[in-house]
Amino acid sequence: MGKIRYRRAFVKENIEVCRDLYHLYLEVDMKNVEPGHFIMVWIPELEEVPMAPSLYRDGVMRITYKVVGETTKYMSGLSIGDEIFVRGPLGKPFDLSMNGRYLLIGGGVGAAPLIYAAHRLAEKNYSFTYVEGVPNKGYKMFIQEAISMGGEAILYTEDGSEGFSGLPTDYLRDNINDYDMVLACGPEAFNKAVYELCRDSKVNCQISMERIVKCGVGVCGSCVIEETGLLVCLDGPVFSVSMLREKGYDC
Repeated sequence: MGKIRYRRAFVKENIEVCRDLYHLYLEVDMKNVEPGHFIMVWIPELEEVPMAPSLYRDGVMRITYKVVGETTKYMSGLSIGDEIFVRGPLGKPFDLSMNGRYLLIGGGVGAAPLIYAAHRLAEKNYSFTYVEGVPNKGYKMFIQEAISMGGEAILYTEDGSEGFSGLPTDYLRDNINDYDMVLACGPEAFNKAVYELCRDSKVNCQISMERIVKCGVGVCGSCVIEETGLLVCLDGPVFSVSMLREKGYDC
């Protein structure tokens, strides 16, 4: 029922982190929202868009988003008390049941579901390292939050303005065998690089994949991963490297 039922969500805060990047806090009653799930955000008279919460606690959902189109532009102007609509949670989340050392590695706003996963791992007292890759220091999002939970946090900037210069996959390449489980989310090229590194090293890895999601319930087929026939909205968005390989993602 939650897949098709819209819920009213009221803006609690809408904070601009840096230019075109925001944390939107919504008061909404939604059950069983886990790290890696996504929700559909609907603005009446505009399109419906998928977004992965970066936190959900005590009836407040945080959505971290970047202004890239008409709907997110509208969202950037939301004020306290404004109403929008959401449905979900949708898809399959990260499996955080393994008691081992986790590497959480994200590119851009793909870090959103990973910091939520970090909160759950901290609650379990599981060890984790959080690696965030952004264009420059102005776009860093969750480094201090990860540190506050007791995790190791490492920043990569493409221009070298803070932290390490380069891409977070540089860290994965050099340290991959130090971890029992890798969780990743980012742009397609980033996800592909993570997939190949973990496949070749035979390291357990779960990747939150990105595609165009329209219906969110497996009807329209717009989010298919072409090589595999898997639907991001229904079979994912979180996939293990072993499943992707079995379904032909290498092809």
